[in-house]
Amino acid sequence: MKELHIRQSRFEISVTWALVLLAMSPGLFSGVTSSFSWFHMLFIAALAALLLEIARRVHRLLGTFLFGLMTTFFLVEITCYQVTGLHLNAFTLSLLFERDALANIGISLGLPGIVVLAFGASLYLALKRRQPPHRFRLRWLGALALLMFGLSQLIYGLLYFYAVPGTLETQRKLALFHTPHPYHIGKLFSPVLGPHENHSFALTTSDTATTPGNTVELTLQRKPDILLIVMDSLRSKDIIRDPALAPTLMNMGSRGQLLTAQYSVSNCTHFSMFTMMTGLLPNHYGAARLNAEPLGLTTILAQSGYQVSSAEALSLNWYDIAQLLLTPATRYIAETGTMRERDRFVTERTIEFLQSQGQSPRFHVAYYNAAHFPYGDDLPITGGKGGTLEGYETAIKDMDGELALLMPYIEAQVKSGKLLAIITADHGESVVGDGIVGHSSALTNEQMIVPLGVMGGRKNELPISQTGLYSYILGELGVSVPWQSNPIILSNCDKEVPRGFAS
Repeated sequence: MKELHIRQSRFEISVTWALVLLAMSPGLFSGVTSSFSWFHMLFIAALAALLLEIARRVHRLLGTFLFGLMTTFFLVEITCYQVTGLHLNAFTLSLLFERDALANIGISLGLPGIVVLAFGASLYLALKRRQPPHRFRLRWLGALALLMFGLSQLIYGLLYFYAVPGTLETQRKLALFHTPHPYHIGKLFSPVLGPHENHSFALTTSDTATTPGNTVELTLQRKPDILLIVMDSLRSKDIIRDPALAPTLMNMGSRGQLLTAQYSVSNCTHFSMFTMMTGLLPNHYGAARLNAEPLGLTTILAQSGYQVSSAEALSLNWYDIAQLLLTPATRYIAETGTMRERDRFVTERTIEFLQSQGQSPRFHVAYYNAAHFPYGDDLPITGGKGGTLEGYETAIKDMDGELALLMPYIEAQVKSGKLLAIITADHGESVVGDGIVGHSSALTNEQMIVPLGVMGGRKNELPISQTGLYSYILGELGVSVPWQSNPIILSNCDKEVPRGFAS
């Protein structure tokens, strides 16, 4: 019996390897770029077997406990990627510790119970199985794991160095796959393979982040009130296909200017808001967050005599957005209520802004959230109807209804020449049709193309990318700030520094 206690269960190792294969399968069939995926899969399989062997040699129950943890991890990883396109990694786990995480992510309180159930089932099955054992040699498992790890990293580095199409796409499909920074890949291969032409995103970010408005004193030629309406997760695809979903928004072309297809700079809120308010690309976000100094339009306008405020359906404290971009503002945050009630709160506070006769000029940010996953108040994990296309379209209609309530007040202020109103979205959304739900996962048209409407502007050309919105607003105030929205830079989301780019 002692020998049995230190040997592997064939049931456990077979289940573990099957789950590893399923977790890696999205990246295994991508042509030439899938070559490193197979070596990575073998590395994870060998590493899992090695850890299980070590744990079981310490004690049989420790090995069984580790098997339960591994099974649960891979089951959650497979489900997470299939549903959202995101991996179970430090970034996704960090979301759980952000303020208002449940509301922002759309996770119900029942999810921990599901995880515990999966873990318990794994332990129960492992303890009940008494199949013939098999013992692995630690040295061979260790050598195999190191060899597969080295080959996967080497092949990926070569493919990245030579910019083989599809390399980054395959890399993003793999669970537990981490690579050196592109800067270090260039440094490693350049002496052997020749010079490597670095691009700006392959370089380490600086420890400072500034905008033109934070380093020079601005002289504003015009000082209209400014209303910036941001509708979370509102993609252009649906309203272009069916304008009846958002008639108020789609009618903005007759009231001012409307661009139905603007490129968001990123597929998550904190990066997109950062770029819209500062003109900087998201690769500066981490440094700005580290500096913890207010910057961007709100700070600039406050220094120029503007009264600044915001109305938020959900708090924009997410990843310190408010600390960086809204510190000087008087903030009104909907603390309770359904999503529709929270959005109505934003409308009511914004109408108060439009009606008030306070000292001008003023800058107000209105942040709506109904179209954010899970689209309303039903959570799909608990069996509700959230996360469906029907729910998403209903949320679009609801947000457009809020805009319809604002429009008479906006039009009155625009006609008097007192208001510049800008309506846009931070990013788009994937809704089942392209295989995933949510955002922050892929640089697709669904997640990256959003509408942009302007009323009260001077008919200047609208920026086709969010990278130009900051300079566009300053241009409307008579400040000459050079900007160019081409080439269009798209940034894949992560906690502080983007995981990847496209242009």
